[in-house]
Amino acid sequence: MNRRFNFGGVALVLTAVILGIFAVDFFRRLWIDWGNARGKLNVVSSSSSLLDIEPSTSLPDTTTLTSESQTTTEPTSFSGGAVITTASTTQTTVTMDISNAQTITVSNNDVYTGPLLLINAEHPLVANPKLTDFSHIKYDHFRLPTKSLQLNTLASDGLVRMFNTFYTTSGQGNVMVYATTQVPMAPAYQVNIPERASGLSVDLAILNESGGSHSPYVDNGAYAWLPKHCAEYGFIWRYTADKEAVTGMKELKWHFRYVGIPHALYMQSEELCLEEYINLVHEHPWDGQHLKFTAYDTAYEIYYVPASQTGTTTTIYYPADTEVQVDGDNVQGFVVSCSKPVS
Repeated sequence: MNRRFNFGGVALVLTAVILGIFAVDFFRRLWIDWGNARGKLNVVSSSSSLLDIEPSTSLPDTTTLTSESQTTTEPTSFSGGAVITTASTTQTTVTMDISNAQTITVSNNDVYTGPLLLINAEHPLVANPKLTDFSHIKYDHFRLPTKSLQLNTLASDGLVRMFNTFYTTSGQGNVMVYATTQVPMAPAYQVNIPERASGLSVDLAILNESGGSHSPYVDNGAYAWLPKHCAEYGFIWRYTADKEAVTGMKELKWHFRYVGIPHALYMQSEELCLEEYINLVHEHPWDGQHLKFTAYDTAYEIYYVPASQTGTTTTIYYPADTEVQVDGDNVQGFVVSCSKPVS
């Protein structure tokens, strides 16, 4: 008696077995992913600008981060006269108490606001800055061609304080803020500088008050004080000869840019231009090593947080015992600077 092999039945059984294997693997992966997710920091959106981490969240009490372990400390003097203390470090693993951290929630649009914006040919200004003209700024020790010049409100206080100290130190009050947001008619200043639109930069001149004429600023004699000390007031000498290959700009001794403290201090100490500094901060994320240094009896800690890829806000964690400043980089995220007095 001949029996015909039932190929259809065998195929059906094999298909069922294969589907069963895939189903088991699928649920196994879901279980693993769920377990891993429990150990990660969850970014929680909130309308509040400052939140404590609530015990009800899925955050663990502690998490393991890579941080710096100080082995030797060497003071590094920079031309401004301040002393920045940097540390020779080794990698170590420490336990950070997340329950003592705080959060601040910022809009993703804030990537394009703040004093630290990288504005160049590759990164144009996106958001409209908040500008004020000099008729609303109280100043004494610099000159203006007209009070209708406009300056970013973030930079005005540092500019006034810088020139007050410059006058006290040198007796010179004839430095002119010749241009801010506009391109002046004088040929020396007719350079395409994209960051002018932000109102965060100033183009300086030296006024001959008796002759009624002026010339572009140069760092000669008493005027050399400005590039040496400008970082103490949040300014940098933006385009120097040694950074032309990085910035794409020739040396402009008369162009100063406000970036805020402590960023200006660190850039001057380490001889970095803004492009180099932004790249460096990007290499120091929240969950890795932070930039740490001390200047003027204040300890600073700086790190980078990319803008959230989901939703419209980004939640940023910072140590609870510090003051925090969050600035957009005009690229893709936020530079976080934490500070506290040195005890």
